[in-house]
Amino acid sequence: MLVTDMTSSTPTAYLRPEFDSFLYAEIGKEKDGRSISVLSALARQNVDPWQEAAKFDLLQIEPASQRLVDLIATLQGGAVAGQEAMATADRLISLLPHMGRPGTNGAGLALATPTPGAKGFASVLIFTYAVLMIMYLFGRHFS
Repeated sequence: MLVTDMTSSTPTAYLRPEFDSFLYAEIGKEKDGRSISVLSALARQNVDPWQEAAKFDLLQIEPASQRLVDLIATLQGGAVAGQEAMATADRLISLLPHMGRPGTNGAGLALATPTPGAKGFASVLIFTYAVLMIMYLFGRHFS
């Protein structure tokens, strides 16, 4: 019997809980009535669901929706299509952690805003460098 350690082969950088509501959301139903989640649909595509969720989160809303519509169309042989697929895609996109949140550009990317301590840190760094240079120069002058 072959036993493998799944944790060592799983890229834990992508197993982030902020994608859970997106990945575990229902896309539709199987013919037998079982739910199909985004996670199971992505796994059927033989891709890492967490990596794909991170990619979706970086896209603009329109391309992300289109990719989801394409994914939904592959389920059940394309039985879900058109407006229903688009409505499902829009619902799923809204579950991504950064989509449409204030302070983002609608693609999960933060708008350029300076961090509160960045300016102060740079000032301290420059001041420290100046003091060290003065000490170095005076040390060479008096030795």
